[in-house]
Amino acid sequence: MSDNTYLVENENVLLDNFAVPEGYEADLSMKYNFLTRKDSPNNTYSNTLLKYIILDDTEYELVGGLTIQIEKPERAATDMFIANAGNDTAVLLNTTATLHATQINENATYRWYDKQRNFQYEGVNYSVVPSQTSEYILEVTAESDGYRDLDTVKVNVVPGCIRSISPNPVEGNWITVSYEYTTTVTSAHLYIYNTGTTTLVGNYDLTNLGNVSSLDIEVTNYPTGSYTVVLVCDNAVCHSKVLIRQ
Repeated sequence: MSDNTYLVENENVLLDNFAVPEGYEADLSMKYNFLTRKDSPNNTYSNTLLKYIILDDTEYELVGGLTIQIEKPERAATDMFIANAGNDTAVLLNTTATLHATQINENATYRWYDKQRNFQYEGVNYSVVPSQTSEYILEVTAESDGYRDLDTVKVNVVPGCIRSISPNPVEGNWITVSYEYTTTVTSAHLYIYNTGTTTLVGNYDLTNLGNVSSLDIEVTNYPTGSYTVVLVCDNAVCHSKVLIRQ
């Protein structure tokens, strides 16, 4: 999982080739965690640790061992928490996306991993510059009793994205859509569809307005409801956001 930290995934695990200089000791610590959304009827677990020394390529000598009993701490259902890594997001190639973990109402550690469960960062906010669309795993662990939950968030790397729609929801007559697309894009359009009827209600050519800009759009004649704002770059859908008309 990180330097000198291993995730035990099987019943039998071998950690070998510990090089400890003569006269020194090596510390081994073990942590146990219980998932808040995967309850188990078992409340007691045990692990047996055996220590061997290597005599040669084929022989080992058992020099010690112990058994550890783990009793799962009780936690009321109302105290169970859920990890929240936020909504999926979109960024341009070679730009930064900051992932935000929602903090729970107790002391906890927040650790981020890639999709392959390789440790990346510890902290509430994690900034990444992905070279391709990537998924990240948030792991939230309560410090008091080791209860844990996981959540996944995706960062889509796209040639263009809608930065914001303001105001949203909208009650007035105008909205401002901020957008950005890479300089390699040769054509960019913004389309607005009525989500319920899929009717196209707006079509705007952004190509000559600048690749980092905003567009004021009149929505006076938009009936109350939900709309989908879509950014299309070089005839491919890059990003979309929902607009609510109240």
